[in-house]
Amino acid sequence: MTGQELRLRRLFPPEGALIVALDHGLFQGLQGGPEDPVGIIRGLVSEPITGLLLSRGLWKLLPPDCYTKALLLRVDAATSFPDVPDTVQVTSAACALRLGADGILTMGLLRQGENNSLLRYLGLLTEEAHANGLPAIVELMPRHDSLPVRDALRISAELGFDAAKIFLPLAQDEFTSFVSLIGASPIPVAVAGGQPLATELKLLELVREIRSAGAAGLIFGRNIWSHPQPRAIIRSLSAVWQGDLTPREAYDQYLGMASEAVCQ
Repeated sequence: MTGQELRLRRLFPPEGALIVALDHGLFQGLQGGPEDPVGIIRGLVSEPITGLLLSRGLWKLLPPDCYTKALLLRVDAATSFPDVPDTVQVTSAACALRLGADGILTMGLLRQGENNSLLRYLGLLTEEAHANGLPAIVELMPRHDSLPVRDALRISAELGFDAAKIFLPLAQDEFTSFVSLIGASPIPVAVAGGQPLATELKLLELVREIRSAGAAGLIFGRNIWSHPQPRAIIRSLSAVWQGDLTPREAYDQYLGMASEAVCQ
Protein backbone atom coordinates (compact mmCIF):
# COMPACT_ATOMS: atom_id res chain seq x y z
CA MET A 1 0.00 0.00 0.00
CA THR A 2 1.39 3.42 -0.97
CA GLY A 3 1.51 6.52 1.21
CA GLN A 4 -1.22 8.04 -0.92
CA GLU A 5 -3.46 5.02 -0.34
CA LEU A 6 -2.74 5.07 3.40
CA ARG A 7 -3.70 8.73 3.64
CA LEU A 8 -6.88 8.20 1.66
CA ARG A 9 -7.80 5.37 4.02
CA ARG A 10 -7.16 7.66 7.00
CA LEU A 11 -9.46 10.29 5.49
CA PHE A 12 -12.15 7.78 4.56
CA PRO A 13 -11.78 4.69 6.76
CA PRO A 14 -13.80 1.55 5.95
CA GLU A 15 -16.32 2.39 8.67
CA GLY A 16 -16.88 5.81 7.09
CA ALA A 17 -15.80 9.38 7.77
CA LEU A 18 -17.39 12.16 9.80
CA ILE A 19 -15.38 15.26 8.90
CA VAL A 20 -16.13 18.69 10.33
CA ALA A 21 -15.61 21.51 7.81
CA LEU A 22 -14.40 24.87 9.11
CA ASP A 23 -12.89 26.35 5.96
CA HIS A 24 -15.67 28.90 5.38
CA GLY A 25 -13.66 31.88 6.67
CA LEU A 26 -11.17 31.48 3.83
CA PHE A 27 -13.92 32.55 1.42
CA GLN A 28 -16.05 34.96 3.45
CA GLY A 29 -14.04 36.09 6.45
CA LEU A 30 -16.07 36.47 9.63
CA GLN A 31 -19.30 36.30 7.64
CA GLY A 32 -18.46 32.78 6.54
CA GLY A 33 -17.72 31.15 9.84
CA PRO A 34 -17.68 31.41 13.63
CA GLU A 35 -15.66 34.10 15.41
CA ASP A 36 -13.68 31.52 17.41
CA PRO A 37 -13.05 28.51 15.14
CA VAL A 38 -10.14 27.30 17.27
CA GLY A 39 -12.36 27.16 20.35
CA ILE A 40 -15.03 25.27 18.44
CA ILE A 41 -12.53 22.72 17.16
CA ARG A 42 -11.07 22.22 20.64
CA GLY A 43 -14.57 21.48 21.89
CA LEU A 44 -15.23 18.89 19.18
CA VAL A 45 -12.04 16.82 18.92
CA SER A 46 -13.07 14.63 21.85
CA GLU A 47 -16.28 13.71 20.02
CA PRO A 48 -16.59 10.84 17.46
CA ILE A 49 -15.44 12.84 14.45
CA THR A 50 -12.76 11.38 12.19
CA GLY A 51 -11.32 14.46 10.52
CA LEU A 52 -11.23 18.19 9.91
CA LEU A 53 -11.47 20.24 6.71
CA LEU A 54 -9.45 23.41 7.27
CA SER A 55 -7.25 26.05 5.68
CA ARG A 56 -3.54 25.86 6.37
CA GLY A 57 -3.63 28.98 8.56
CA LEU A 58 -6.34 27.67 10.86
CA TRP A 59 -4.60 24.28 11.12
CA LYS A 60 -1.40 26.01 12.28
CA LEU A 61 -3.32 27.89 14.99
CA LEU A 62 -4.58 24.71 16.64
CA PRO A 63 -3.01 23.34 19.82
CA PRO A 64 -1.32 19.90 19.61
CA ASP A 65 -4.27 18.06 21.18
CA CYS A 66 -6.28 18.83 18.02
CA TYR A 67 -3.82 17.00 15.75
CA THR A 68 -5.31 13.59 16.48
CA LYS A 69 -7.82 13.81 13.62
CA ALA A 70 -7.26 13.34 9.90
CA LEU A 71 -6.63 16.61 8.06
CA LEU A 72 -8.19 17.47 4.72
CA LEU A 73 -6.52 20.73 3.71
CA ARG A 74 -8.32 23.30 1.56
CA VAL A 75 -5.84 24.59 -1.06
CA ASP A 76 -7.97 27.15 -2.96
CA ALA A 77 -9.89 30.33 -2.17
CA ALA A 78 -11.97 33.17 -3.63
CA THR A 79 -13.22 36.20 -1.70
CA SER A 80 -16.10 36.96 -4.10
CA PHE A 81 -17.46 33.43 -3.79
CA PRO A 82 -19.96 32.12 -4.93
CA ASP A 83 -20.15 34.60 -7.86
CA VAL A 84 -16.54 34.12 -8.95
CA PRO A 85 -16.10 31.88 -12.03
CA ASP A 86 -13.22 29.95 -10.47
CA THR A 87 -11.16 29.81 -7.32
CA VAL A 88 -7.38 30.19 -7.19
CA GLN A 89 -4.83 27.87 -5.63
CA VAL A 90 -3.33 29.37 -2.46
CA THR A 91 -1.53 26.36 -0.98
CA SER A 92 0.73 23.86 -2.72
CA ALA A 93 0.57 20.12 -2.26
CA ALA A 94 4.15 20.21 -0.97
CA CYS A 95 3.13 22.69 1.73
CA ALA A 96 0.15 20.50 2.63
CA LEU A 97 2.46 17.52 3.02
CA ARG A 98 4.84 19.49 5.25
CA LEU A 99 1.90 20.44 7.48
CA GLY A 100 0.95 16.79 7.90
CA ALA A 101 -2.19 16.82 5.75
CA ASP A 102 -3.78 13.52 4.79
CA GLY A 103 -5.20 14.96 1.58
CA ILE A 104 -6.01 18.17 -0.26
CA LEU A 105 -9.35 19.56 -1.42
CA THR A 106 -10.25 22.09 -4.09
CA MET A 107 -13.40 23.43 -5.71
CA GLY A 108 -14.19 22.03 -9.13
CA LEU A 109 -16.74 24.52 -10.44
CA LEU A 110 -17.38 22.68 -13.69
CA ARG A 111 -19.99 24.58 -15.68
CA GLN A 112 -21.90 24.01 -18.84
CA GLY A 113 -19.81 25.25 -21.74
CA GLU A 114 -16.05 25.92 -21.85
CA ASN A 115 -13.91 24.74 -18.91
CA ASN A 116 -10.44 24.62 -20.45
CA SER A 117 -8.57 26.70 -17.86
CA LEU A 118 -10.29 24.94 -14.99
CA LEU A 119 -9.60 21.50 -16.45
CA ARG A 120 -5.93 22.37 -16.75
CA TYR A 121 -5.81 23.53 -13.13
CA LEU A 122 -7.62 20.46 -11.83
CA GLY A 123 -5.53 18.03 -13.85
CA LEU A 124 -2.23 19.58 -12.78
CA LEU A 125 -3.37 19.73 -9.16
CA THR A 126 -4.05 15.99 -9.03
CA GLU A 127 -0.63 15.40 -10.59
CA GLU A 128 0.99 17.67 -7.97
CA ALA A 129 -0.87 15.97 -5.13
CA HIS A 130 0.01 12.46 -6.22
CA ALA A 131 3.65 13.42 -6.75
CA ASN A 132 3.69 14.32 -3.06
CA GLY A 133 1.88 11.15 -1.99
CA LEU A 134 -1.39 12.95 -1.20
CA PRO A 135 -4.91 12.06 -2.33
CA ALA A 136 -6.81 14.84 -4.10
CA ILE A 137 -10.49 15.51 -3.37
CA VAL A 138 -12.71 17.69 -5.55
CA GLU A 139 -15.68 19.68 -4.24
CA LEU A 140 -18.54 19.84 -6.73
CA MET A 141 -20.67 22.73 -5.51
CA PRO A 142 -23.93 23.17 -7.44
CA ARG A 143 -24.60 26.53 -9.10
CA HIS A 144 -27.08 27.72 -11.69
CA ASP A 145 -24.67 26.95 -14.55
CA SER A 146 -23.13 23.74 -13.18
CA LEU A 147 -22.69 20.56 -15.15
CA PRO A 148 -24.96 17.75 -13.95
CA VAL A 149 -23.32 16.10 -10.95
CA ARG A 150 -23.16 12.73 -12.70
CA ASP A 151 -21.08 14.26 -15.52
CA ALA A 152 -18.90 16.23 -13.11
CA LEU A 153 -18.14 13.05 -11.14
CA ARG A 154 -17.05 11.24 -14.29
CA ILE A 155 -14.83 14.12 -15.40
CA SER A 156 -13.31 14.34 -11.91
CA ALA A 157 -12.48 10.65 -12.00
CA GLU A 158 -10.93 11.02 -15.45
CA LEU A 159 -8.76 13.87 -14.14
CA GLY A 160 -7.40 11.59 -11.42
CA PHE A 161 -9.25 12.76 -8.33
CA ASP A 162 -9.44 10.16 -5.57
CA ALA A 163 -12.83 11.20 -4.14
CA ALA A 164 -15.47 13.90 -4.47
CA LYS A 165 -17.48 16.04 -2.09
CA ILE A 166 -21.06 16.62 -3.27
CA PHE A 167 -23.98 18.44 -1.68
CA LEU A 168 -27.39 17.35 -0.45
CA PRO A 169 -30.07 18.67 -2.82
CA LEU A 170 -32.27 21.48 -1.57
CA ALA A 171 -35.43 19.93 -3.00
CA GLN A 172 -36.75 16.73 -1.43
CA ASP A 173 -37.97 15.41 -4.79
CA GLU A 174 -34.35 15.38 -6.01
CA PHE A 175 -33.12 13.14 -3.19
CA THR A 176 -33.88 9.78 -4.84
CA SER A 177 -31.84 10.63 -7.92
CA PHE A 178 -29.13 12.08 -5.66
CA VAL A 179 -28.80 8.79 -3.77
CA SER A 180 -28.43 6.91 -7.05
CA LEU A 181 -25.46 9.13 -7.93
CA ILE A 182 -23.56 7.86 -4.90
CA GLY A 183 -23.64 4.22 -5.92
CA ALA A 184 -22.95 5.00 -9.58
CA SER A 185 -19.97 7.29 -8.99
CA PRO A 186 -16.62 6.01 -10.32
CA ILE A 187 -14.85 7.50 -7.28
CA PRO A 188 -15.80 7.55 -3.58
CA VAL A 189 -18.28 10.24 -2.63
CA ALA A 190 -18.52 12.19 0.62
CA VAL A 191 -21.69 14.18 1.22
CA ALA A 192 -21.85 17.76 2.47
CA GLY A 193 -24.88 19.19 4.19
CA GLY A 194 -24.87 22.70 2.81
CA GLN A 195 -27.44 24.86 4.59
CA PRO A 196 -28.71 23.55 7.96
CA LEU A 197 -31.78 21.34 7.60
CA ALA A 198 -35.11 22.12 9.25
CA THR A 199 -35.09 19.32 11.84
CA GLU A 200 -32.53 17.03 13.42
CA LEU A 201 -34.71 13.99 12.74
CA LYS A 202 -34.81 14.77 9.02
CA LEU A 203 -31.04 15.14 8.96
CA LEU A 204 -30.58 11.78 10.68
CA GLU A 205 -32.98 10.08 8.26
CA LEU A 206 -31.06 11.46 5.28
CA VAL A 207 -27.77 10.28 6.78
CA ARG A 208 -29.08 6.72 7.05
CA GLU A 209 -30.06 6.74 3.36
CA ILE A 210 -26.73 8.23 2.33
CA ARG A 211 -24.88 5.56 4.29
CA SER A 212 -27.01 2.78 2.79
CA ALA A 213 -26.25 4.11 -0.69
CA GLY A 214 -22.53 3.58 -0.12
CA ALA A 215 -21.21 7.07 0.62
CA ALA A 216 -17.65 7.25 1.95
CA GLY A 217 -18.57 9.70 4.66
CA LEU A 218 -20.01 13.05 5.68
CA ILE A 219 -18.32 16.45 5.50
CA PHE A 220 -20.55 18.72 7.56
CA GLY A 221 -19.92 22.32 8.53
CA ARG A 222 -22.82 24.52 9.59
CA ASN A 223 -25.01 21.52 10.39
CA ILE A 224 -22.53 20.89 13.22
CA TRP A 225 -20.68 24.02 14.34
CA SER A 226 -23.65 26.40 14.04
CA HIS A 227 -25.95 23.92 15.77
CA PRO A 228 -27.05 24.94 19.29
CA GLN A 229 -25.94 21.51 20.58
CA PRO A 230 -22.98 20.49 18.38
CA ARG A 231 -21.77 17.67 20.62
CA ALA A 232 -25.20 16.10 20.84
CA ILE A 233 -25.77 16.21 17.08
CA ILE A 234 -22.30 14.76 16.37
CA ARG A 235 -22.96 11.78 18.64
CA SER A 236 -26.35 11.18 17.04
CA LEU A 237 -24.94 11.46 13.51
CA SER A 238 -22.18 9.02 14.38
CA ALA A 239 -24.63 6.55 15.95
CA VAL A 240 -26.78 6.49 12.80
CA TRP A 241 -23.78 6.29 10.49
CA GLN A 242 -22.31 3.34 12.38
CA GLY A 243 -25.68 1.59 12.50
CA ASP A 244 -25.77 1.64 16.29
CA LEU A 245 -29.12 3.48 16.39
CA THR A 246 -32.03 4.11 14.07
CA PRO A 247 -32.69 7.77 13.16
CA ARG A 248 -35.58 7.88 15.64
CA GLU A 249 -33.47 6.35 18.42
CA ALA A 250 -30.63 8.73 17.66
CA TYR A 251 -33.05 11.65 17.67
CA ASP A 252 -34.34 10.62 21.09
CA GLN A 253 -30.73 10.39 22.26
CA TYR A 254 -30.10 13.86 20.89
CA LEU A 255 -33.14 15.28 22.70
CA GLY A 256 -31.96 13.76 25.97
CA MET A 257 -28.44 15.14 25.62
CA ALA A 258 -29.72 18.56 24.57
CA SER A 259 -32.05 18.67 27.56
CA GLU A 260 -29.23 17.76 29.94
CA ALA A 261 -27.01 20.45 28.44
CA VAL A 262 -29.69 23.11 28.90
CA CYS A 263 -30.19 22.11 32.53
CA GLN A 264 -26.49 22.34 33.38
